[in-house]
Amino acid sequence: MAKEAACSLDPALNHSMKESVRLYVREEGRHARELSKLLSAMGEPVIRKHRFDRWFRWSRRFFGLRPKMAVIAAAEVVGSTFYWVVATRVPCSHVAEVARAIGGDEDRHLEFQRYYFKRVLLMAAPIVRPMLALVLGTWFLVVLLGAIASVSIGHRKLFLALDVRPLQFAFLCVQRLRRLSTRPASIDSTGAELVT
Repeated sequence: MAKEAACSLDPALNHSMKESVRLYVREEGRHARELSKLLSAMGEPVIRKHRFDRWFRWSRRFFGLRPKMAVIAAAEVVGSTFYWVVATRVPCSHVAEVARAIGGDEDRHLEFQRYYFKRVLLMAAPIVRPMLALVLGTWFLVVLLGAIASVSIGHRKLFLALDVRPLQFAFLCVQRLRRLSTRPASIDSTGAELVT
């Protein structure tokens, strides 16, 4: 995705934002390595492929960059919620610390996504904005529901152990999305994160 963003002619992606996408993708790779190390330290197998992977990859690659970014944003909402659940319900402090750190990164990724999609809408012709918002919003919600179902099913044993029911997890995802979407932005006009 970083290469696609770097070559993109999307007017909503300026140079700083393209660089942010590259760093964003690199950070996701770091998350995967951290989780792999954590699972290995616990003596648990690392899952290389999930049955929903094909659907997720297809939905990301079939369309252009904007729908792909919406897919990733939906995954970030679910990921952020998942890590928050793990951080607050798993008794191991090391696991909770890793989950909290990754969840915080996911929250910042969502802030970047929010900023990107605001730019997408602002740069569209006023007559097109409502339709574009409807299409992207609907696509995001469809993918979000699929991601919630995927995580609820794929991690049902963990959720059972943590006393989290699938509908409760879905509600937590919606709550988290609402909270993150109303949080004050810490992204400047270039798309770079502001130092606070």
